Amino acid sequence: MRYIWLFGENQGRTANNNSFYFWRHIVGRHDDLDAYFVMEKNEQTLAAYRGFTDREKRYTVWRNSAKHIALFHRADMLFVSLSFTDVQPERIGPKSYKPMNTQPLVYLQHGTLAMKRLEYRNFYANNSLFRWVYYNPNIPQKLIDINGFKPYQLMDGMHPPRYMEMIRRAREAAPHRELRILWFMTWREYFGDNWETRRFLKDVQRVLTDPRLAAFLRDKPAKIHICLHDKFTDGQTAALREAVRGIEGVELTTPRQISVMDALAQDDLLITDYSSIGFDFTFLKKPVILYQSDLKFYSEKRAFYCDMEEMEAASLHTAGELVSAIVAGDYGVNPFFTRNMPERWEGDEEFVLSGGHIERMYSALWEIQRRSVAFLGYDFSGIGGTVFATRALAEGLLEAGYTVRMITCKQMKAWHFPAGAPMLPMYFHYNRHLIDRLKVKLIRGKKLYRHLACDPAVHAMAPVSGVGMTYWMKRIHARTVISTRESLHFFLKEAVSPMIQNKIYFFHTSAEAVEGLFPGAMAKLGALGLEKAVFVTERNRRALAERCGFAHDGPSLVLGNALDSERSLAREQVALPPEHEGTRLCCLMRLGPERRDDVARMLQFARYVKAQGIADIRIDVYGSGECTDMLRDAIEDEELGGVLAYCGTTGNARAVYGAHDAAVDFSAVQSFGMTYIEAILCGRMVFCRMNEGSGEVLAGMDECFYETDEELLAGVRALKAQRLDDLLRRYDAIAARYSRHAVTKKFVEFMEG
Repeated sequence: MRYIWLFGENQGRTANNNSFYFWRHIVGRHDDLDAYFVMEKNEQTLAAYRGFTDREKRYTVWRNSAKHIALFHRADMLFVSLSFTDVQPERIGPKSYKPMNTQPLVYLQHGTLAMKRLEYRNFYANNSLFRWVYYNPNIPQKLIDINGFKPYQLMDGMHPPRYMEMIRRAREAAPHRELRILWFMTWREYFGDNWETRRFLKDVQRVLTDPRLAAFLRDKPAKIHICLHDKFTDGQTAALREAVRGIEGVELTTPRQISVMDALAQDDLLITDYSSIGFDFTFLKKPVILYQSDLKFYSEKRAFYCDMEEMEAASLHTAGELVSAIVAGDYGVNPFFTRNMPERWEGDEEFVLSGGHIERMYSALWEIQRRSVAFLGYDFSGIGGTVFATRALAEGLLEAGYTVRMITCKQMKAWHFPAGAPMLPMYFHYNRHLIDRLKVKLIRGKKLYRHLACDPAVHAMAPVSGVGMTYWMKRIHARTVISTRESLHFFLKEAVSPMIQNKIYFFHTSAEAVEGLFPGAMAKLGALGLEKAVFVTERNRRALAERCGFAHDGPSLVLGNALDSERSLAREQVALPPEHEGTRLCCLMRLGPERRDDVARMLQFARYVKAQGIADIRIDVYGSGECTDMLRDAIEDEELGGVLAYCGTTGNARAVYGAHDAAVDFSAVQSFGMTYIEAILCGRMVFCRMNEGSGEVLAGMDECFYETDEELLAGVRALKAQRLDDLLRRYDAIAARYSRHAVTKKFVEFMEG
């Protein structure tokens, strides 16, 4: 089996940007890799295709063909220049068909990102944004701070892949007699059927019909190509075209009608506005005039990364100023672009011409591709130790340079996943797309659930989940596959994909609950001889053997729990609680029937506090389940509202901890201690009873334990004297064992061993 990479740009309409030149450099490599380029059939692409080599033609796929649709679903990695729609099919025959991508996405983009701000976020395109390639070392921190990208999502490409061809053409450009001017305009968010658009086009018309410009073009001689955006309609530009008709040396065109690459190589002067093409021209040491007559309107719709005052000082703002600059003929390299382009670009032409920058990216991505990891799970969108720990490990693996895919029985909410870990669901639960409706309606029969028949959530899944898991375990392109659910362990054990080198089985369910949730599963799994097993605690590993007869003799690891970055703080973010009247505690817990005794203990403490006449302690309770009404009724009937407040559920536990002085837990049993890990890694003290989970997780932190209501009250009263050093001491102790970095390091050693 070979890996598949799928490339495309501008929705398949062109073959002249970064995706194309990256693909052209690597196509046909003998690295167990097939790289395909997607094109639609139009005048420009057909002309390009005629110039392809036989090898390039063999790896070209026409957009919306059966081959394109098949490759889109089978691809291991996607490469685009403008949007994931660059490689996405749009129809099957006459029917609309726009499937969501489920593969890691490499965004090669097309500029240097030194001017206008991007609107993309870290969870772009089904959370698939695996690598955003930048070419300007001044920009990564802005992408992190402003766009929310994770550091591991960013990749230094050094130079745009198309620069290799741009330099070659510039060196081969034939000399010409006349001065060639390219006026290249970017799209404006405010464009449409409105006054601002008409104003913009009138301003262009004012420049082109200035008698001084006409005389200059005639006498120099010179030619000016005005490259309007493709999205302009004929109606919008009709007046402009009529006004310049007959003016010698003026030509209106669009990027689709000319070769922008040839224009970059051959033209002598560039006029532009907010486009990164100014950096391309500057790299070739050619002059650029920055003209921004509509900066006020543009900046109302689009923010900037660069210094606005610096940009304004380097640009012209009126038609008269622009014409004067053109006819003066005193052109120079624009200092705005030289100051904002990477210093390392100076003298890099030979390196770029050799394709060294593309080779560097290819080598890094190919190495990562061969270290791919896939997680099998129900949907990873819930709340609890299993989900949190899996997300944390997935994020840790992404940070360590692995590709990660989350293979789920169905799709719920992909944005819960770590950024850059796309989801491959067996079907989309909330999607009304024809394909998913057919999957659910046509694939019927209980036998098709296969191993999911023993799953407690089988009633919430369609049989296609079982069919899909069976299918992908034969074809998955992942070196390591991790099953996080007992029912899915059976599918992984049967997996026959030749790509799989590691099969790892996670046992997150406690020994006390597993037989009730997955009846008979543990005995069957014990007889299968699973390859590698991972347990959350040593106690649970022993209990599974003693209570369930699951004695694993193969390689195993006690990993512990962890949290992803969205549910924990970095050490430097830890701070003392905000100042407020009284003491505010929080309690985050499941309120299911198994928690009835824990809720009773909470109510007992509330009664105790009320009986003491204490009015400055309040516990905010977050959670849901069958005991919710029991809790709310008791608060109302016993008038405990001064001490207890039910606050519903929360999707932002980190914010909840941050708004309180400490966390409190009333559980007699906490199998894995995730509650305590979460509270301390969010910078808060935690009070709890001694139980199996707390004893293992909070070893050495005696100040966290209480046995009686009196002891808990005394601990709460002492909170006002807590120091930042105490919070950091506990944070460091937990992080050393349960941070995602510590857990990932331990897991990688086990996985690669």
